[in-house]
Amino acid sequence: SFAIDLDHWIYKHPFLISSVISEMILQREQTLALDEYLWEEADNLGMSLHGLESFQAQLDIMQNMPVRDHIRNLRALSRNTARFRNQIRRLVRYYLDQDIRKIYQSSKRQLGKLRKMMLYNRNQIMADRIVELSSNGRLFTAFGAAHLGGQKGVLALLRKKDYQVKPVLLYNP
Repeated sequence: SFAIDLDHWIYKHPFLISSVISEMILQREQTLALDEYLWEEADNLGMSLHGLESFQAQLDIMQNMPVRDHIRNLRALSRNTARFRNQIRRLVRYYLDQDIRKIYQSSKRQLGKLRKMMLYNRNQIMADRIVELSSNGRLFTAFGAAHLGGQKGVLALLRKKDYQVKPVLLYNP
């Protein structure tokens, strides 16, 4: 259904396969991922570039995920590819409409019991890192839209620390 040679992925975590499939669908929708676009623009402007999460932290999260749950999700995805494509397209539509509430709710629902590990804990890490990086003044940062909304979202966590946050629309696909 997705023209992926699974022989290359036989010893990889199922989450990586799902991520690759999601990226493939998104690339068909638009040529350049938003985070890649923002990174390139910041680099072109000579801005200091930092990640909010370390690669090791992301790897640790993936390794702590129950593999059987991801195998089940990957099987469901492969059995109903049209539904998965529609979920991705719906998230893109919410993003283009700048509806962070719907993005948050949809992501939270899709994550199920993994939402604490994948969303809430990472929101706290990102908010703390933003505070650390912004100690010298103003900061522009970009991260996944699912992390913006909700009472445990990065925006709410920063506001609790008396930060002012402003949305900036730099990309119009």
